Amino acid sequence: MSLFLSGWEIPSYRSLRGNKSTLRSPRATLLSYEFSFPQIWEFANKRTRNIFREHTNTIIDLDFSPDSRFLVSSSFDKTMRIWRMRDGFSTLLEDKSASFFYGVNFNRDGRYIAAGNSDGMVRMWNVRTSQLLEKWTAHGDIVYSAVFTADGKGLISSGRDHTWKYWDISELGND
Repeated sequence: MSLFLSGWEIPSYRSLRGNKSTLRSPRATLLSYEFSFPQIWEFANKRTRNIFREHTNTIIDLDFSPDSRFLVSSSFDKTMRIWRMRDGFSTLLEDKSASFFYGVNFNRDGRYIAAGNSDGMVRMWNVRTSQLLEKWTAHGDIVYSAVFTADGKGLISSGRDHTWKYWDISELGND
């Protein structure tokens, strides 16, 4: 079965439907991922733009930056990567003490990324420098989600411990 979108036939629609997830960017780009290879579909240009192949295990989560210039992904290979949408170049976001990252998200202006981890901690990185800025114990078990508030002054985390917490990050970046 094929899918037709504005005169463009997508022959691999079955694999797109079978993927764990799809995500739309603000610029009409669709991301789908199957196993460890995110694919970027540009509907306006009727083509697959990139297939990112740096992860070595299944993708857990991903998010587009607000301006659609970047994508962040986390994987069961215990890594997170920032991908440049223009050319597919990726930068590794590291914390050697971390395990699996969940709930990866850009903040509203795209300057920071937050992620929960299977070790119960929340971590935040600077997008421009790829440096780990902060990490703190958030929950007694896996942190499934770490989402910035709309005003950018807070972060909400939720975990396997059936709790959610609000974190004041209003001082971040004001050093």
